[in-house]
Amino acid sequence: MPEHNNNPDDMWLSNAEPKPWFRLDAGEVVRLDQLRIWNYNETGGTFWMRGVKTATIKYASEGQVANLNDRNDPGWTVLAANVPFTRADQTNAYETVDEFFFGTSGPAVGRYVLIDVQANYGDNYTGLAEVQLFGLRPLSGVRAVASSQLAPPYNYSFNRPAANTVDGVGKTTTAPDGNPGSGSGMWLSAGIGFPSSNVSDTNPQITFDLGLPYALDALVLYNYNEPGAFTNRGVQQAEILISFDESFSDARSLGVFTFNKAPGNASNPGQTALLGGLVARYVRLDILSNYNGARYHDGVYGADYGFVGLNEVQFLGTLSIPEPGTMVLLGIGLATCLLGAQRQVRRRSVH
Repeated sequence: MPEHNNNPDDMWLSNAEPKPWFRLDAGEVVRLDQLRIWNYNETGGTFWMRGVKTATIKYASEGQVANLNDRNDPGWTVLAANVPFTRADQTNAYETVDEFFFGTSGPAVGRYVLIDVQANYGDNYTGLAEVQLFGLRPLSGVRAVASSQLAPPYNYSFNRPAANTVDGVGKTTTAPDGNPGSGSGMWLSAGIGFPSSNVSDTNPQITFDLGLPYALDALVLYNYNEPGAFTNRGVQQAEILISFDESFSDARSLGVFTFNKAPGNASNPGQTALLGGLVARYVRLDILSNYNGARYHDGVYGADYGFVGLNEVQFLGTLSIPEPGTMVLLGIGLATCLLGAQRQVRRRSVH
């Protein structure tokens, strides 16, 4: 509930330090849209001088900042530098708010927002009455199907199905086996020549059905996080393709993306691939390589049976349902415009 009245017990106040900072944690990687700040509003005397006079607003995603307590870490992205804040009026009806908007030149994807105070109005202490952060959380209800999985019906000795990548709870788990929604479990392909698997998956892919067409801002990937050398099973490079059609007959390639290996511990960060706001219902990762030396399209499968896997994949975007006639017309125009510029996309059936 908003609390920007003149009761100091409803405000934040720093210790007596010259340049404090204030950090917000959205709890997960989101699309950041708007930040609203009400200044320190304690009534009486010169308490208004505890309000922020100028500050720099910064943000970061998971894994971008080595030390979240370091305001000078180069991983922070500056949204607004040394901007002035409005002085509070010390009344119970205080409503004046300073607003900052993210994504003015493209989507701002992150988890943390830092208010790096440069100066207050002259007191030894610095504070704020209220801070609100608005944004877009990942899509829910996404379904995943893979070319194979180390789980039934391809393998009956393990439980690492594709559905684990979209259950929303396994981003940092280190337990590879588990049912979707349990908090444990990853997706792992059935491998190549693995004794207990009934298929050899030489062209691993995983496809996501968003349920409806969305204008996609970003994909957030949490790589395969089983501890030890098993992190080498993570995706190194993948081509991202989008489509309105489940069969990917109208597939469009967004390019090849490189992802870092997971750490094998609970700090596994989400890695962001920006998707440019393009509209699609289906998204496919055509996996090109893992960290065990596999290069699937070259027929090189590396060590460890060519296994490749993921912990979790999330999507940020807004629902986009144009009129049916408009969608057909735009589809024709888009295909015509891209015909000369887009390279041919390799299409493979899902096993």
